[in-house]
Amino acid sequence: QTHDGCAPDCLTWRTGMEVAPPQNPFEIYVTSLYWSTMTLTSIGYGDVVPVNPEGRLLGTIAMMVSGFCWAYVLGQAFGAIASMDKHKTSFRQTLEDLNHMMSERHFPSDQRAKLRTFMIQSRDLHRAKCQKEVVN
Repeated sequence: QTHDGCAPDCLTWRTGMEVAPPQNPFEIYVTSLYWSTMTLTSIGYGDVVPVNPEGRLLGTIAMMVSGFCWAYVLGQAFGAIASMDKHKTSFRQTLEDLNHMMSERHFPSDQRAKLRTFMIQSRDLHRAKCQKEVVN
């Protein structure tokens, strides 16, 4: 058996990726960081893997940077889609401001409900007014 209690021919996350098993705690840490980053970013394990700690560390950094870039691109795209309707975005912001103000000033619940209902019902009227201003 090896020092981690596994038979010499058993497959673990450490031995499955290695040409040679890690020799010291730093190598074990870098290997585990590489494996977890590859798993969390859904990049996959592939058939070409780095064979030394330096390669795994560089691969980990590259995966993290590419993951952050991909998240940024997706965030920008979905943010643009979400704000395409200017009137809806403006209304939501106004309603959020109203809720915040009513909370800070401790409005009674029934009055909060009435104000929200009024805002929702007047939304279409406001939109029609804005469209009329565009035409004129």
